[in-house]
Amino acid sequence: MDTPEVSCVIVCYHRHESIRIMTAALVDPRIEVIVVNAEADPEVEAIATASGATVVPIFGDPGYATAVNLGARHATSEFVILMNDDLRVDVEVVMAMKEAVASGQGDVVVPAVLDSEGAPEATIKAAPTPVALIREVLLLPDHPVPFLQGRIRVEKWRAPAVPEEIESCGPPMLAVRTQFVRDRPLPEDYFLYWDEVEWFWKIREVGARVIYRPDLKVMHIGGRRDVSAAKSELITRNAVRCVLRTQGRGAALAAFVIILAYNVRLVAVDWLRSRLRRDQDSSVLQARIAGLKQTPASFREI
Repeated sequence: MDTPEVSCVIVCYHRHESIRIMTAALVDPRIEVIVVNAEADPEVEAIATASGATVVPIFGDPGYATAVNLGARHATSEFVILMNDDLRVDVEVVMAMKEAVASGQGDVVVPAVLDSEGAPEATIKAAPTPVALIREVLLLPDHPVPFLQGRIRVEKWRAPAVPEEIESCGPPMLAVRTQFVRDRPLPEDYFLYWDEVEWFWKIREVGARVIYRPDLKVMHIGGRRDVSAAKSELITRNAVRCVLRTQGRGAALAAFVIILAYNVRLVAVDWLRSRLRRDQDSSVLQARIAGLKQTPASFREI
């Protein structure tokens, strides 16, 4: 068999129907599909194997970065595309992303992401400096404020219309040279959330360019809009961990104060909503409280 032009590494966590659709869509002699099978799910293995994909089992769930790094080590092509298991993507986008890296457009290439309803999903992020955290996390909502658009630059609100270099991203899919990610693996100490932010910081320190391609689109069926206690806890702890590891203790202390204030704001807003709207889902407020309770653990990171 000829060496494939690109390897697609899909980290799968028990999404049976989704992995069936994804592996079927990527059947192409130019593409090697590698499914990293979290918790060694036998049904995921059967589905992936039937499509001709290589299956790499993980006995347990050590986290997304660990799974990605393991998959990259199994890739046999020069280029690799790292993917979540809840995407809808076609061969043309995969090959275009690979070609963008091969032609030197960027060291890392990320596509525009649409949610399950076809609306743009915010994936661009600011570098995690304390000033950016105040602006992008503490003060401003996730959705753009019309009055402020065009007056201040907010990375999480941006959706460039042409290819553009960006600082950081939270992409469910990215393209890179295989050896690049082997030499600079994703940090495995986060489990989920903020691991990619540290990775983008570190690769930009060595001069790597991250290019956002709005003309290449993928659909993200799962998305990250859910609110859960586990997610709130991880985001609270990992934000401070990321700043500590990228900028040192002084910046991490500032980040701790910012993240504490952010969690207080979230709890206050959702508590008020629960008072005004009796039908408000109480699980959201409980998740916010879980994030606030995690702040002592985030301080211990420092």
